[in-house]
Amino acid sequence: MKYLVWLLAVGLLGIVALIMAGYCLWLTTTSLSYARVNTVENELLLSLGVFLLALASSVVIIMRWVRSRQARPSSKTT
Repeated sequence: MKYLVWLLAVGLLGIVALIMAGYCLWLTTTSLSYARVNTVENELLLSLGVFLLALASSVVIIMRWVRSRQARPSSKTT
């Protein structure tokens, strides 16, 4: 159950990061002052980095979840 909670939290973090990246990409199509361009670029790179981190974390969580399910002894008796 704890893996499912962690997977849900990481998934929500990834979705928020993608929404932020989309917003930053939209901001690049509008006219910005020179001072804001660096901020928007940094936010875009940061949100893409957070998304990649969330993606890698979700893969690790899924791998641990599968391994923990395989390690449990089965309750079937033959």
